[in-house]
Amino acid sequence: AVMKTYREIGAIAKGNGTQVNLISFKGQDTRLEALGELADMTNGKVSIVDPLDLSAESTALAVEKILATGVTTKVLVPETLQFANHQSIASREVGNVTAHTDLTFSLATVGRVDVELPLPVQTQIKFSRPDGAQILRVITRRVACTDSRVEAEADLSVAIIGMAAVQRAAELA
Repeated sequence: AVMKTYREIGAIAKGNGTQVNLISFKGQDTRLEALGELADMTNGKVSIVDPLDLSAESTALAVEKILATGVTTKVLVPETLQFANHQSIASREVGNVTAHTDLTFSLATVGRVDVELPLPVQTQIKFSRPDGAQILRVITRRVACTDSRVEAEADLSVAIIGMAAVQRAAELA
């Protein structure tokens, strides 16, 4: 019942373009598994702080400017690739976006991919600016492929791979 209530509150906040940030004190049992979902739904932040650092953390949260609300993304890839949903299209409702918002998507190959040819990837981002303007931004790129693990790992961002692992773990929790 508690989780359902937090999900409903999160849906209302997200629908209204409200970001929910949570601050918890170190050493306290604050049921962050329930409250954290509320922050995740609204692209908010969960901070566990020492009570003596509360002022600094509150200031940091207050200056995090929301750049866009109601953000949704759609990523399209060739049929030789699939997302976790076993399709070549993945959509995600993001909600609010700040300068520190990142998204990750995981892909798998379906059959043989010709690594000599770059693969087209298109990202469609719909959002509302703070002035209320509705925007659709479409970005299309041709992405180089490789079957060399050494080449692939040379171009990886450890921070992004780590973030993807954290997001995947949160989905499974």
